[in-house]
Amino acid sequence: MPFPFKITHEPVSQGERDKFFLDQCSKIYRYIDSRSTPSLKKVERFYLRWKEYPEAWTWYYTALLKNKQQRQAEELLESMAELFPYYIYGLCSYAKLLIQRGETDKATEYFGAEPAMEQAFAGRNTFCYKEVLLYYSVFIEMEIAKGDYDKAEQYLELIAGIDMQGDGDIIFRYRLLIMKARMEKMDEARLASELEKPQYIKPAAPKGYTHAPFVHRQIEDLFERVKILDKSIIDSILMLPRQTAIADLEQILYRTMFEFTEEDYDKNMYYSLPHALWFLYAFKAVESWSLACCLLQMDGASLEYWFGDACIENTWFLFFLLLKEGATEGLLENLRKPNLEADSKSIALEAMAQLVLHYPENKGLVTRWLGELLQFYIDNIDDKDIIDPVSVGFIEYAALNIQAESLLPQLRILHENGCVDEMVCGNYQYVEREIKNPFLYKDYKRELPCIYDLAEEERRFLEEDLLPRHPVQSLRPATYSQPKTGRNDPCPCGSGKKYKKCCLK
Repeated sequence: MPFPFKITHEPVSQGERDKFFLDQCSKIYRYIDSRSTPSLKKVERFYLRWKEYPEAWTWYYTALLKNKQQRQAEELLESMAELFPYYIYGLCSYAKLLIQRGETDKATEYFGAEPAMEQAFAGRNTFCYKEVLLYYSVFIEMEIAKGDYDKAEQYLELIAGIDMQGDGDIIFRYRLLIMKARMEKMDEARLASELEKPQYIKPAAPKGYTHAPFVHRQIEDLFERVKILDKSIIDSILMLPRQTAIADLEQILYRTMFEFTEEDYDKNMYYSLPHALWFLYAFKAVESWSLACCLLQMDGASLEYWFGDACIENTWFLFFLLLKEGATEGLLENLRKPNLEADSKSIALEAMAQLVLHYPENKGLVTRWLGELLQFYIDNIDDKDIIDPVSVGFIEYAALNIQAESLLPQLRILHENGCVDEMVCGNYQYVEREIKNPFLYKDYKRELPCIYDLAEEERRFLEEDLLPRHPVQSLRPATYSQPKTGRNDPCPCGSGKKYKKCCLK
């Protein structure tokens, strides 16, 4: 039993009561309960006759509410709380009234910051389960009003273990209330994020890259015609001379990222860029680093066209390879560039985390990279063109994945200044707790694919015809067996995180 007192299903005596009053009590209760607008005159007579008992105040208060006499009901409730400081119903109702008024601080001062039922009602060691539910529901509503939904859920789980004998719907109602509050907060945060989001500025192509004719017909076909990779196509391209093949693949990157026009988008060539990246990965084209990094500077509309909802799933391994091979020049510079999409930057952050999960000896190096990025945002905390809460949220997510506890002080500063999108990982208290959890991300290590695996997954996905508009999608098609939730939408489970950082994983 988690409570330091006894819980009973029988009514608990509140002191001596007149026998005639007790008999009249059940009658007035049935009368008020059976009418939408009970006669105030009748209930008031009862109240005036028995006002030495708090129950009489309760029935009169209920009748006033049913007759829409809100102001008078509230005045009565406040007087009842003062006159009967040990009457649980009156105290809880008054505390809830303060919360509804938006006076949560006053409710906390009046009722207490933490549950202590045995102390609040000294001399009692047994409570009816309904009293316990009512008492703890105050703290649930208090924490919802404060925005601490995790704490509200902790209180809810505590009372969920009580045998409620048919009153269990209260748990369901509060679960819905917490979920609704989370969703409303996320909507507000998303709107604020959109309003504060840095204005995207399209980057220029790296020096040294220009439009050039293709050397190999197979790669020109990959750009213009090939939609599904089969083994013969893969074999024919992998057999080409490496240097000229890479130059042709870079042409696909250059043309799709810097030369595409609105007319080109109508040609449905959204296979070509992912396929080119896969072949650069297969060729271990470390020399293509500077051009590949331009992927980290793509705008949201381009990411959506080329990758749908699966940008990370179709690109992380290329950046993993580049990092593993030491091609890190300019990495942090790309991630520090302002006015760029956070989703694009997240590709490199995912590769960093996977580098540590595959090769733990790199944890110190990656932690240093993440720390330098966080410090960059701290140093520019007042610059709205630089501060991007979503980008900081993705950095935090990488820190969680590699359990980089040393970054907590920097993360706290950014959370306290409202510079972290808490839809990504949650609030600071959650991050502080979970970054030390050795089991949370134990299964997060991704397998490194080969290009044949990628092609097979793509073919299988197309055959299932789940998302015909964007055939290059997640390597986990079963994700889409439910009605589609957007990658950046709040997770349907109500966790408070984005779908892609919660149940989509």
